[in-house]
Amino acid sequence: MPINETVYYEKTGDLYPLDIRHTPRERVFFDAGSDGKIRLRVHTEPGFAEVIVIYNDGTSQAEKLALWAETGRFQYWQGEIHPAAQRFHYHIALKRTDGHVAYYGPTGCTSAAEFYFQVDLSQVIRLETPAWLHGAVMYQVFPERFANGEPNLNPPGTDPWGTPPGSFQFQGGDLVGILEKLDYLEDLGIDILYLNPIFTSPSNHKYDCNDYYNVDPAFGGNPALAALVDGLHQRGMKIILDASFNHCHPTFFAFQDVIQHGPASQYWDWFSIYEHPIQVRVRPQRFPPEMQARSKDFENWCQSFAQLTGIKITLAEDDGPALDPTYLAWYGVLTMPKLNLSNPAARQYFLEVTRFWIEAYQIDGWRMDVVPFVAPDFWDDFRQVAKTTNPETALIAEIWGNGSFWLQGERFDGTMNYTFRTLALEYFAKTMLDTRTFIEGCQTMLMLYARDITQVGQNLLSSHDTKRFLNEAGEDLQRLRLASLFQLTMPGVPSIYYGDEIGLSGGSDPDNRRAFPWQAPDSWDAETRTIIRTLIKLRQEFPALRYGDWEIVWMAAEALAYRRFTEQQQVLVVISRQTALEDGVIPLKTNALQLLWGTVNFEKLENGIKIQRLAPWSGAIFLI
Repeated sequence: MPINETVYYEKTGDLYPLDIRHTPRERVFFDAGSDGKIRLRVHTEPGFAEVIVIYNDGTSQAEKLALWAETGRFQYWQGEIHPAAQRFHYHIALKRTDGHVAYYGPTGCTSAAEFYFQVDLSQVIRLETPAWLHGAVMYQVFPERFANGEPNLNPPGTDPWGTPPGSFQFQGGDLVGILEKLDYLEDLGIDILYLNPIFTSPSNHKYDCNDYYNVDPAFGGNPALAALVDGLHQRGMKIILDASFNHCHPTFFAFQDVIQHGPASQYWDWFSIYEHPIQVRVRPQRFPPEMQARSKDFENWCQSFAQLTGIKITLAEDDGPALDPTYLAWYGVLTMPKLNLSNPAARQYFLEVTRFWIEAYQIDGWRMDVVPFVAPDFWDDFRQVAKTTNPETALIAEIWGNGSFWLQGERFDGTMNYTFRTLALEYFAKTMLDTRTFIEGCQTMLMLYARDITQVGQNLLSSHDTKRFLNEAGEDLQRLRLASLFQLTMPGVPSIYYGDEIGLSGGSDPDNRRAFPWQAPDSWDAETRTIIRTLIKLRQEFPALRYGDWEIVWMAAEALAYRRFTEQQQVLVVISRQTALEDGVIPLKTNALQLLWGTVNFEKLENGIKIQRLAPWSGAIFLI
């Protein structure tokens, strides 16, 4: 039967202000893959019965989208089309459950399909994210606190390993020590080592770099990195480095030139300087009481800062901020002058840094700090340089929240998924969310980005910038273990912050950066490590857990079940939270049912799977 392209349902559309969301300008809705297929999504308010994409590929065609999920706010529809022509024109026809219809195009809802979305596919960036990154398991290391392999590299005044951490303290961690522990990481099942910054810097965190071409001598210098990369690659593992191109340390050569030469410096516009000579005005009378009580410590710090950087410290009695640098400092932190990457020379310098470490040391990827605060178009150039040097380079952005602006195919492959952490934290650690709200949050999260971007998102429970998950969970290991089950069975890249796998805890920075207790193996929680190691092995053994799609199949007040699936394989994950799951029937028919992990009583029924008993704070994984 011929398709009526103008009025698909043979009646005019409703002009009621319906909430329908779709645009080919956003990757989440219109994802052109390297395989020639277009993955289309439409988000609607609840109440729709079907969504049809109408297009002409030489003949009029109608492609019905599948309803993937429904929340209290949205229905999520998706499907695939493989157009024959490069010019793709389409519109969307929708029918509500009450029989009312709507037609949606570039101008919104209209009474008929008067205007079409028009896309020249030859001009669309085809999304390609590194295949090796999809679903891989990442391990994040704060290098100064993971392992001390060469005590002779220790900075002066280094504290004993395992000392309670301080903001300005060193304990001697280095790349030599990380290399010595690769067997541990390999045994755990790690695919990717992600290192916090390692370039030369006077701090323990190294986000205030002063030499982007050299690994800090206290970490072993460039030779130690070369040996570490070689050791990882021999084991089939990858390495991702971290850096901030948003700010540097005042001893960075370009900022030192500005201090010395003022506006005559060729690097003047690499920064935002308010006045010269550069100085910091200090108003002790504006300090909070707790800081005034430590005035002597601050005075000593100021003297050291001035000696190290050449920046004059001036006492001021007028009104103004307590600390008032005459240069733009990142969040007012004196040791972090903000870089201006809109300056062509500054931009070129950091693009060459990007290229250097990929080309000379074969690193496999970059995780970039505070991405939203750098000139947005810099990241277009950054991607071009990185991917030209090695097309398989992984590019991960630190973005807290929705990173869609940076994840359209022109900039980054994926993001640190703090949305994932928030959901896990509020459901497992703090039990703030009920199960339905948690599931709807997961569904919404998975609809934020195109599928291949979701597959490389860094799903974390803890990081160097947060309290550790165990601390947030009130030191309850059961909650950490169940959250780890969730983390290691979800789409994306599960990222383990060093020590979480042995029950290492810690509050806010610097307590979240404790030394890994190699010297005290009796302090490790062996059961947690065994669980995480086993779950990683399952993820690597069963492709559905690493690469598969995700779908919720059942929920109860304190339990849920979802499946991960490919065309060849299906895996079911069941999670029970605060109360035991008893006699729950999951409506999923299967010919075969094999328990892969967990302690559970179950029965295969004709109409589904009966979970006879699953203990609180536990889960199970089935091959179905």
